[in-house]
Formats: sequence, structure tokens, C-alpha cells
Amino acid sequence: MLMNMLTNPYTNKILKKNNRNMLEDSPDGEKFYIINNIPRIIKNFDNNDRDMWGEQWEKYYSTQLDSVTGSDVSLNRIKFILGGDLKVLQNKTVLEVGSGAGRFTEILAKYAKKLVTTDLSRAIDVNYKNNSHFKNTEFIQADINSLPFEKNSFDYVVCVGVLQHTIDTELSIQNLWSHVGNNGYLIIDHYQFKLKTLFSTGELFRFFIKKMSRDKAFKFTRKMVDLFFPIFFKFRNNKKIIKILKKIIPLGIEADGTTDHMDRNTLKEWTYLDTHDGLADPIKRLITKKKLEKIINSLNASKLEMISEMRPGSNGLECRVKKMII
Repeated sequence: MLMNMLTNPYTNKILKKNNRNMLEDSPDGEKFYIINNIPRIIKNFDNNDRDMWGEQWEKYYSTQLDSVTGSDVSLNRIKFILGGDLKVLQNKTVLEVGSGAGRFTEILAKYAKKLVTTDLSRAIDVNYKNNSHFKNTEFIQADINSLPFEKNSFDYVVCVGVLQHTIDTELSIQNLWSHVGNNGYLIIDHYQFKLKTLFSTGELFRFFIKKMSRDKAFKFTRKMVDLFFPIFFKFRNNKKIIKILKKIIPLGIEADGTTDHMDRNTLKEWTYLDTHDGLADPIKRLITKKKLEKIINSLNASKLEMISEMRPGSNGLECRVKKMII
């Protein structure tokens, strides 16, 4: 089991299971809980920002799963950023960081030889419920900047939809990179900085919503969707009108065609989630293409293979970076 390979990220010592169903690096060392079959290699369980994400994925636990929606939205997104053919994951060990409810976990697990999936929040429990039937997959609650694994130990490290919500993009990328093995790949994306974003109504709404209690934020974003979704749905096939509407009312419904195949109820549930995700997040970092390229080029022995801007359905910038043999 992977549990035998876990390390204490604060001491770099191998963790072992004791007779109290806890992990420790020594009898007198720090103890980490194993709860519901999930090692919890984190500190400060009651982190407020972390709870926001946990609650979101508990409420919308299956909204983005292709297996539930009958779509291929998540499949197409992960295929694109990985290079088009998921067979490249065969016989590979994959680390997924920031898995949420497991929309990509259920895809990666079908192809990887071994998948380790992590999340800082209790969304990891939601992912476990959704995907624990994959026997090649391990679930760990862990911090992106304190990952409990040996360095250079994964063929692929995948972190999609996460970096923009961390406190330091560059630090997070460096920590992810440290776990990529020689000839392995780092797969990441990030919201892109554009001046027009600063003056969007979305940021105005977010300024107030992120100050609300989590319960009020959920209720407010749902009422927004209930009120305006019928208008958006009526014009869903007119992308120009949708773009205009989004500039006024920042509902989480895209004008890129990725969700056009969904029926009304499925699309509305997706919109509930994306509206809350976009307006209630406590941390939303933006980065320029130039800055992201600079960070990647500073990585030791790396090769930037791809970077895309604003692909339909993307979060802005998407990168696939290869670690060359040192």
C-alpha cells in the first residue's frame, strides 16, 4: 500500500502506522490521523478557507462527474492538457493534487497504473465516496506545499483548477515540481491576468460575496442562478448574447459550447456550482502568461511543451512541463 511510502512533510522521515491507527515517524514524533481510510497529513483541521471548499464539494458532490452527467467535459479537458492520448498514463504513477470531488480522478484512475489523489479540504472524503471503487487509487488529505511523498517519485503530477486558489503560485509550482520524477511531467493550469478582469462585474459581486458567511454565500449564489438562469438558458445557442449577459450578471455558464449538450436541469446544477466557485472563493490569483513562463523556465532541467491561452473550457493558461534527466 502507498501508506507505507508516506513521509512526514515536516521532517522528511518515513511514516509508519502505529497500534492506534495513526501515522508517525517515531514513537515521540508527530502523529497524523487515519480517518475513514484516509491519512490526514495536515495541520489545523479547522482552517476556514479549507472548509469553504469542503462544503462546496459536499453540496455539489457529483455535479461535474462525467459518469453522472453523461458528458465528456472533464474527459476532454484532461485529454487536452495531457496531450490528447490518455494511454500515456499506462504503467505510470500519477499524483493528482487538489482533486475536489474527483471529476478528473475517475478519468485518471482508468488509465494510470497507480493514482494518488490529494486535497487539502474534506473534499477528499467526497472524492473517496465517488471513486474508492478504483483499487489502484489512494486518497490522502494533504497540503500542496507539504505533500507527504518522497521527492522525484511520480511520472505525472497533475494539478488542474487549483493553483489560482493557493497563497503563492510560484511556491506551489516549485513544490509540485519537486515530486516529478526524471522524464516525468507536471500538468498545471492557472487563471490568466487580463486588465478587463479587474473591472468586471464578477469581481464586484465577489468582493461582497466572499465577505458573507459560507451559508449565506451558498444561498445568495443559488438565488442568483434561480433568478437569471431562465434568461441565459433561453439564449444559450446565441453565444454573443450570452457573452453580453455574463458581463452584466456573472453566472457560471459558459459561451464556449462545452456544455451545450446538457439538458436544462444538468446545466442549471452545473451553473449553481460554477457561480459559487467563481464568486465565493476566498483566494483568486491571476497570473500573466509572461510570469508563468518565467516561473516554469526557472525550474531546473525543464522543458515547456505546451501553453495555451483561453481554450474553450479552460481556466486560462494550461501547461505541460517535462523534467529532463539531470
